[in-house]
Amino acid sequence: MKKIFLIRHGCSAGNADFTAYLKQPDYSIHLTEEGFRQAEGVGETLSKVEGDFTCFVSNYHRAKQTLHTAAKKLVGKNVEEIESCLLREQEWCGALGLESSWENEKQRVKIGVFCYRFPGGESCADVFNRCKMFKHFDLIPKLESSENNIAIFAHGMTNRVMLMALLGLTVEEFEMMKNPKNCEIWELNYEGGAFKLITEVGKRKESLPFPYPSI
Repeated sequence: MKKIFLIRHGCSAGNADFTAYLKQPDYSIHLTEEGFRQAEGVGETLSKVEGDFTCFVSNYHRAKQTLHTAAKKLVGKNVEEIESCLLREQEWCGALGLESSWENEKQRVKIGVFCYRFPGGESCADVFNRCKMFKHFDLIPKLESSENNIAIFAHGMTNRVMLMALLGLTVEEFEMMKNPKNCEIWELNYEGGAFKLITEVGKRKESLPFPYPSI
């Protein structure tokens, strides 16, 4: 049995202040001091897991900072790092302005989180296709060829879509699922070609709409 950990990055400048997305590219946004502390907590949690780690990480700075900070706590363990742009966050197509962002968010609520595509950006369906590629061409081959635990350092929406891809969830099940909090860890087991979720994932009590920008 292999263990897989889906880990959202720590609190970023964009999480602390949404206007950060209007000032710099999404990929370049860094962790806050709180985010670094959260990442240290991830490392302390993973340090208690038996065995070494293969860590897949998004190419976004905040995800890599989370991995590198957590890895400092994995004393005595071998840590393999593999960067994958397939794990990047859902693309919003650059800075949109707060008013247009809110209008896009309202449209996403009406159309559905999974199917709505940001103008010039991605829908969750697009992210799902990336996650399926990652699952088949990166994750499963590594699970079959290595004894290491797998840790995936990515993003809230990406990890939510990844869980959908790993467990074969429906769109309705996906839309009722809450995003992970910063540095929240979702643990799965992999055995006999099947994934089993160990962590209890937050669920919405009712379907959309929901407060912006909590998605």
